[in-house]
Amino acid sequence: MPSRPVRACSFALALMIGVGTAVRPTPVQAQFGKAALKVAFCGGGVVAGLKLGEKIAQTELRRRKITGVNAQKLTRSFQIGTALVLCKGGTMLAGTVYAKLSKNDLESRQKEIDAAVAEAEPVTREYVLPESGLKGEVTTSEVTTEGDKECRTVVDHLADESKNEPAMVKYCRKPPKQEFEPELGV
Repeated sequence: MPSRPVRACSFALALMIGVGTAVRPTPVQAQFGKAALKVAFCGGGVVAGLKLGEKIAQTELRRRKITGVNAQKLTRSFQIGTALVLCKGGTMLAGTVYAKLSKNDLESRQKEIDAAVAEAEPVTREYVLPESGLKGEVTTSEVTTEGDKECRTVVDHLADESKNEPAMVKYCRKPPKQEFEPELGV
C-alpha cells in the first residue's frame, strides 16, 4: 500500500489533471478550477508542480516543434513560470534566482510583466527590483491565434548569469476580452 505522501501527491496530481482537462468551464467554474489547481500545485508537493509545468511545456513543444536540450530548457522555464504565477514562489523555485525574491520584489516584477503583456506589439522591457536590486528583462512574443484564443508567451530573465533560468508563462485572452491572463490549462 502506498505511503501517505505518495497518496497525497497522487490525489493532487489527479485533481490537477481532472481540473486541467475539464470541458469549457463557466467563469465561476473557471475561478474555482484555478483555485483548485493552485491548491493542488502549491500544496501537492514538487511532483504535482513539476507535472503541471511539464504539461504546459509539452503543448508548446509540439506547437513549436522543439526537441532535445532546447526542449528540456523550455520545460524548466515553464515549470519556473508556473510556480511563480500560481504560488508566488515556494519549493518549486528552490535553487533558482527567483527563490530569493521578497514579496515586494515579486509584486514589482509582476507589474512589469503585466505592462509588457498589455502592449499591442512584442516588447522587451528592462526593470530593476526595488529590494534586491536585481535587474531583469521581460520579452513578449507576437500575439498568435490558437483556436478561439489569442496568446503570447512571456520570457522573464533575471540578471543572474550563473543560473540563466528564465521563467516562461503563456498568457491568453478570448476576444472580445482585452486583458491577457496566464494560461494554465483551466
